[in-house]
Amino acid sequence: FPSHDMVLLMLHAMVGAGAGENTKIRIRRNGTIIPGAVGVAAGSRATVTCSAALGGAGQEEMVSMTYLDSPQLGNLNQITYYVDVYAQTAIPYINRHGTDADAVSTPRGISTLTAMEIIS
Repeated sequence: FPSHDMVLLMLHAMVGAGAGENTKIRIRRNGTIIPGAVGVAAGSRATVTCSAALGGAGQEEMVSMTYLDSPQLGNLNQITYYVDVYAQTAIPYINRHGTDADAVSTPRGISTLTAMEIIS
């Protein structure tokens, strides 16, 4: 990375999620949850970047999120971002429906994570 006062990385993720309940999504940097990229903890509520309320195993929803990260300048040699997808009780499915039937009505999609450097 060039030498600047601050480097911002804009992360944009689209996740095709399918499950029988509220699917939860979090962004991690180098394996650690980014504190500013999740909601504030309150009681037993999950801290997530975003979530998708899916009504049944036969549904899939594209969940989109954007986050502006400002990693420490000394740690810019190699950064690895992760997108966690999980659910409390159901199995979360990525890029497919929960039933995954061989039918036109159950397509399969893709998920993406794009990082763009913003120099300030």
